[in-house]
Order: sequence, then C-alpha cells, then structure tokens
Amino acid sequence: MTRRRIRVPSPHRTRTALAAGSTLALALAGLAATTTSASAASTDLVLNEVYGGGGNAGAAYTNDFVELANHGSAPASLDGLSLQYGSASGNLGGGSAPGSGSLKVDLQGSVAPGHTFLVRLAPGSGTGQDLPRPDQSSTAINLSGTAGKVALVRGTTVLSCGAACATDPAVVDFLGYGGANDFEGHPAAATTNATSSARSGAADARDTDDNAADFTTGTPTPVNAAGETGGGTGPGPEPEQASIPAVQGPGHRSPFDGKRVVTTGVVTAKKFDGYWLQDATGDGDDTTSDGVYVYAGASGAKPEVGTTVTVTATVSEFRPSSRTGPNLALTELTDATFTGAAQQEKMPAPVLIGPGGRVERRQRRRLG
Repeated sequence: MTRRRIRVPSPHRTRTALAAGSTLALALAGLAATTTSASAASTDLVLNEVYGGGGNAGAAYTNDFVELANHGSAPASLDGLSLQYGSASGNLGGGSAPGSGSLKVDLQGSVAPGHTFLVRLAPGSGTGQDLPRPDQSSTAINLSGTAGKVALVRGTTVLSCGAACATDPAVVDFLGYGGANDFEGHPAAATTNATSSARSGAADARDTDDNAADFTTGTPTPVNAAGETGGGTGPGPEPEQASIPAVQGPGHRSPFDGKRVVTTGVVTAKKFDGYWLQDATGDGDDTTSDGVYVYAGASGAKPEVGTTVTVTATVSEFRPSSRTGPNLALTELTDATFTGAAQQEKMPAPVLIGPGGRVERRQRRRLG
C-alpha cells in the first residue's frame, strides 16, 4: 500500500488572542507570550487521519480509528493528553457538563518524529479487514461514519463543549467533518463507511487551522508507529487470562477495555446475536459482576445453554451509536471464539428479580 509521507509543517497553534498594549514594545511582548502558551505541551502533534465506518456495511476496516502524527523533530509525549469525540450536534465526550461523559481515550506513550500513532477504536459487526497492529486500543469511542467532531486535548477531563470547542485553549488539534456544528475554519467533507478524513500529503503540508483545506476524503490508510500498513500485520500481544469478575472490574469501565482476554464460564442464556457467560463460583465481591455478554453477531457460533466454555475475546464498552447523550456503556466481549462446550452438571443459581426489576444487593454481582 502506498503511503503519504509526513511533512514537517510550521507550528500550527495560535489560539489565544494577542494582548493589547499601549506601546509597540508591549504589543510585541504580548505576541511572544501568547504564541508560546497557545500549545506549549506539543505544537507538533496533529490529528492525521480519522475513520468512523469500521465494521459497518461496506466498511474498509473492522474498527474505527484515529491516527496521530508528530510533525516535529523530537519525540512527542502523549501522557496527559486525550482523544475526545462528539457527534455532529453533540458535546465532546458526550457529557452535558464539564467533566461528565465518557467518549474519550486517555492516551499513553509517545510518537517519534516523522511517525504516526494508531489508536484503534470501537468495532462494528466485523465487516472489513483488520487494522495494522494498533499502538493503543479502546472501545470507548464509536465514531460516526459520516459526520462528527474529534479533538486532541491537553488533559484528561471531558470538555463537554458543543459548538465552541475548536477554540478551547485545551484543544491541541480539532477536526469537524460532515455536518458537524464545530470545526476549524470550515468543516472537512463528509465521509462514508469506505472513506476517511486524512491530512493532506502535499509537499508543503501545513496545519492551516482550516479543516476543509487540511483534510481530504479518500480510502483509509492506517499506519502504526512501526510503519506497518494493511490488515493484521504481526501476531499482536498474547491474550491475558482473566476471570469474568476481573474483566468486569469494580468500576463502571472494564480495566481490560480494548484488550484480548481468555475467560471461562457457564452459558446461562442465548439471544440472536450472542450469549451470556457467568463465572461458575463468582468472587464474592458485590462491586464486580460475575456475568458478561458475549457478542457473536447474528451468524456467529453460539454454545448451548448449560455448557462450560473458555472464550477468547476483546473486551469492549458497548454504546449504541444512535445514543449521543451521557448514557453509560455496557462491558461485553467481542470478536470471540470459544472452546470446550462441556455440559455443566449444575447451573448457577438463578437471580430473583423483585417488583419493578429490582435486584437484591447481594445478587447484583451475578448480573453482567
């Protein structure tokens, strides 16, 4: 696959207004001060490519992704930065107030000069080829395939701004595409399940703070930090052994989000696109669930109810793309295979659900 070269642009962030002064010397001093403070963390990190059609009908790849690039001459740290997403008319992070919402990924690591950094995001139903081995993975963000807003943010607090995010001082770089209500300059063109928004590869490529000028729509070309392109290059990391309670974790989000795991449980119920798996004994902790849903798709293999299986899968935080508010995600297993299918002699005890769907506290840990 032919890949556009990353060019070194001039510094791209001059967001804050210049301070007025009573003399030319004061004005120049103000100019110098605001230029250095506008994006002191990393003026060279940019959003390089955004793809939101992953796994949808006609998709090029199975997962959404965001590719970052370092246009500087020194390594750029990602620690303390985050990716935040908002629908075309929604707030960044999906929240209704600053700090609320969960449509974000806290970044880790660094980007070498002249290199890219691939963040794999939520999968769809499996259509398309695998991405190159990602440098970081999270299912917290499910991008729109046609229109939305993506921000590289200095800090990990959700901004929760709507139509005035692009000029927020915390924003390092911003892309509004399709019918987004916020953007730099003018919005980039709408995408499809088969196309992405990618930064221009012209020889004098610059970040002009105009999304329409800086991004073009075309065939997705994901590249990871090692320079790998195409689908599924390399074997990837070995899956981790984890019990279902460990996968669920004590918090709302799984500590294994985006990672491959191997876990064992009893199949307690099936539906058309998956099945519920429960730890046979549980861990006795009310803060962790003993059950989890395994998404297999309508045509995927599903073991019989009452069998014990060992599942290898990716931990995901599922949120329907049609919901744009501050709703919570559900932990589930995706891209799953199973082995074993041995009949269980005794099923886990059923959970008694009271009037109005209420569940006794001691039983809540059993539910996925």
